[in-house]
Amino acid sequence: MVQDTMISISPKKGGVNALLSNISLEGDNLGIVRLKEGREKTLKLGHPWIFSKAIESFSGQNGHLARVYSHKGEFLGLGYVNTHSEIRLRMLGFMEIEPKGLLFRLLSKSLEKRKNLIIESNAYRLVNGENDGLSGLIVDVYQDIIVLQIGTYGIDLLKNEIVDALNVLLKPKAIYEKSTSLSRRQEKLLPQSGWLSSNPFDQPVEIFEKDVRFLVDIVQGQKTGFFLDQRDMRFWIRQRVQNKNVLNLCSYSGGFSLHALKGGAARVVSVDSSNEACRQMHVNTELNGLQGHEIIESDVFDYLEKSTELFDIVILDPPAFVKSKKDLPKGTKAYRELNRLALRRVAESGLFMTSSCSYHLDASLFDTILLEASLQENKETYLIQRHLLASDHMKNIAYREGEYLKTMVLICSNRP
Repeated sequence: MVQDTMISISPKKGGVNALLSNISLEGDNLGIVRLKEGREKTLKLGHPWIFSKAIESFSGQNGHLARVYSHKGEFLGLGYVNTHSEIRLRMLGFMEIEPKGLLFRLLSKSLEKRKNLIIESNAYRLVNGENDGLSGLIVDVYQDIIVLQIGTYGIDLLKNEIVDALNVLLKPKAIYEKSTSLSRRQEKLLPQSGWLSSNPFDQPVEIFEKDVRFLVDIVQGQKTGFFLDQRDMRFWIRQRVQNKNVLNLCSYSGGFSLHALKGGAARVVSVDSSNEACRQMHVNTELNGLQGHEIIESDVFDYLEKSTELFDIVILDPPAFVKSKKDLPKGTKAYRELNRLALRRVAESGLFMTSSCSYHLDASLFDTILLEASLQENKETYLIQRHLLASDHMKNIAYREGEYLKTMVLICSNRP
């Protein structure tokens, strides 16, 4: 049995003083942002964004650091401006005064906040964007490999300083950038992927969650390589699968599936449309020496239309159907139809775990979608668990937009 892992927060020896002395963020080069009257209220509450109509004036270089002031001249902190973005100003931390060493301080704080989290894995999220005061940056750690996602122009300009700070704090074997999000297009940035370290890592990297091992392809895999945000729900499901038949839809590399098998499931059926995802599931199943895993390469809509089998537990974690506001009507319809079909496969009094990772589809609308899908299938559904994110994906409660992942567990029964 693999022991729980406590994240170490101590910077590795050597290099800290040299790093801080070489940071290129000199105060006399900073721009100045002045907000319109009353527009500082959300910043004081901890929200990191300011839109263009709230800015009275800006002087400085686009994308570079600037000092932010209220209309009355009150200093509010440091941030960066992109004049091409609807979100005109993004804060870096709050009430930060000194630009030298800013990124090192913010990254150290992210590590510090996670020091009391006992994560039963060697893979975790170190920086969760705005929630860690680093708007536009995601940092995931896979054992001793770091993966960056940069979504904004301002953070892109600070990439070298971020890499230097991470090298000092964690001494990783390698750092990989995987900046391919839709937000880069909105920020007038091209997608960017590649190794940022001098020692490219020989893929894949092996991680563990409890006693389950996974090989993660961070270069070709989805997101940064693995769905770290669902870790807590994988553990929750594992505790409830003893002698049960489990259906895992949109199963990717088999996270829920392998935990179900380790938890004593009688049988697990995993369905994914990706040939590569199915290959990874076969590899991970063999890596753990598990039996009873049926892997089906199929479009999940097609599979559900043709299937007649009922399962004690059905898991549905599809990709984002709503990638922008204009996708909302079409995406809502797709979520409703997919959940309706999945509900058909839930046995009487069975469990249905369903998720949406669409940022533009809020929790209230997701609830409505599930209600409509249940009524169409003549099912009574009872909510027993609502989950947002794994603990290392901690959320700033002032930043409501950070609630992208919505997961519900329902007990399902046929209506009389």
